[in-house]
Amino acid sequence: MKLEKRGNKWSFRYSDNGEQKRKTIEAYTFKDAQRLQVEFLSSIKGKSSKLIDVKLQAFIKEYLSYSETNKRPRSYRIDKYALTNLFDYIKVANIKDFTPRHIEEYKTERAKKIKPVSVNREIQTIKAMFNKAVEWKYLSESPAKSVKYIKQSVKPPRFLSKEEIKALLEAASGYQKDMIMIALYTGFRISEVLNLQWSDVDFTKNLISVNPKHDFTPKDYEFRAIPINAQLKAYLLKLKLSEAKDSDYIVPKTIIPNTIWVAFNKLFKKAGIKTASFHTLRHTFASHLVISGISLYTVSQLLGHSKIETTMIYAHLSKDHLKHSVDILNFGQVLV
Repeated sequence: MKLEKRGNKWSFRYSDNGEQKRKTIEAYTFKDAQRLQVEFLSSIKGKSSKLIDVKLQAFIKEYLSYSETNKRPRSYRIDKYALTNLFDYIKVANIKDFTPRHIEEYKTERAKKIKPVSVNREIQTIKAMFNKAVEWKYLSESPAKSVKYIKQSVKPPRFLSKEEIKALLEAASGYQKDMIMIALYTGFRISEVLNLQWSDVDFTKNLISVNPKHDFTPKDYEFRAIPINAQLKAYLLKLKLSEAKDSDYIVPKTIIPNTIWVAFNKLFKKAGIKTASFHTLRHTFASHLVISGISLYTVSQLLGHSKIETTMIYAHLSKDHLKHSVDILNFGQVLV
């Protein structure tokens, strides 16, 4: 790998999968040329090993097996749907023949049939799949690396007003009222509420936790505990006294219908609340905290978001409080 100089350019030979190639770099000094040579050879070090030849169909099957084992059931179903559509559309036999253009064409066609958010979800799956292809030595670089997501406008999340909350609680009863109260005061997802056990509630430390169970895995495999306020604590204590002693779950699974989403949609309509679902209660929890002046970082921790960017959908609600936050500053008299 001897450096050879021609003017301000330096060149050297190197091996790429047994094939001899020449690289030319620009540098003013021999020391700079050496540094650039080392950087280049380091960048291709992981790519120079022999790649494994694999058919696209076989690789998708292998990736879906990985997805089913390592991801939540809903994430696996999303992966399977997206990659089945991809294979049906892209007529490529070998994974190494896949190009960024193929994905761009697929993205364009899917955008004619489904919403941008759904297209982006499929592109996310495709990117994750090809990243694994690189990790598993099927490809030296992902063909999806340069593919951009479709730009989309982010609508402010729907949340309930205090008047709507009152109407909803008045219309609710039984397990539905229990679930609504928990969601309003914790921001838990519906799956997290359904899998809450009394052992997840610490009435001494005033904490309620999301824990994995033998038949339940929280999103991102996370454990989180959040404080219980006085209202929720009083409600849960009263509920615990009225529950059957042999029920480990706060909301006994024996009384939960298979069509629980439909049941809640009917309840919202009964309460006269439009364009809302159970997930709206999570948005309601977060939105009212932000409106009350709680920081987005704190809300992010309570919701269990892995990235603060996810919580930024509530940022517009804090703008009314920006002036107040600046008004509290006082550095004494300033002479102008």
